[in-house]
Amino acid sequence: MTITLANPKARSADKARMLGFRMYFPSKKDLKTFDLGYTRSPQFSPTKNEVEMKAAPNGAEETVRIFQTGFKDVVTFESISVDDPGVRYLHAGNIQGWLDESDVAAFQTTFDYEVGDLVRPAVANGYLYKVTVAGESAAAAPGAWPTAAGSTVVSGGVTFALAGTLPTSVWVTPTQSTPVDGMAIMVFPAADGGKGELRVYPNAQLTGDGVGAGLDGANGSALKFNLTALESKGFPLPASITSKPGFTVGATADGGFTIGGIANEDLDTVAAELAVDYFASL
Repeated sequence: MTITLANPKARSADKARMLGFRMYFPSKKDLKTFDLGYTRSPQFSPTKNEVEMKAAPNGAEETVRIFQTGFKDVVTFESISVDDPGVRYLHAGNIQGWLDESDVAAFQTTFDYEVGDLVRPAVANGYLYKVTVAGESAAAAPGAWPTAAGSTVVSGGVTFALAGTLPTSVWVTPTQSTPVDGMAIMVFPAADGGKGELRVYPNAQLTGDGVGAGLDGANGSALKFNLTALESKGFPLPASITSKPGFTVGATADGGFTIGGIANEDLDTVAAELAVDYFASL
């Protein structure tokens, strides 16, 4: 099976980019960069990492000192790219597999089908069909397989309903997500079409709220994530980026970086350069 991670829904007109920030996530485990597309409702919650030193000078244990060991940011946000296989993979935190044309059985004549069976036409058309009424298929294939949303086709005693396109979204275990380690690259285009900014967390954990929780958002059109940004553990920004004319580089309290002064049309290119350097540092 081949997993395609390109996210066409994250490529649109500049006007649409003003709706919210976007995010890339180079995954340490997968060695791939996931495109989470457009995101919304970001909530940033910086917190301190603290360790308590306890003692019992008067017989009862009490905290005598608190040491601050660092900072971390927890960012909650929603991705609107709910149909993208890569985004759904990150949201679930695990994967059982996903379907392309080689994984789906071709339609068979005079065959007993059960409800829930998946088929594709003998001559693949890029679409997936699901049996909604069980029975035996006819001695000849349907003359045409419909591609309009909500459409069905009947063969003998079997009804097939259009179930999506191929390749289709990941099939995931419906449990709480497990964290995915990697680098978070947040993309903030400039509203005036001028200079945008990247916020980079080289040591981050991304966690979805689990497929069992379903879709989020008021209209069920988003997948919710928690991003925990930890200390960077020494990842240096490459000189090829910091030395570019007009770029401004800053540091965040939790070990992240900000890179400003980037033209909107160059934001994706710089993000891709960062991902390459991140993988090289592993």
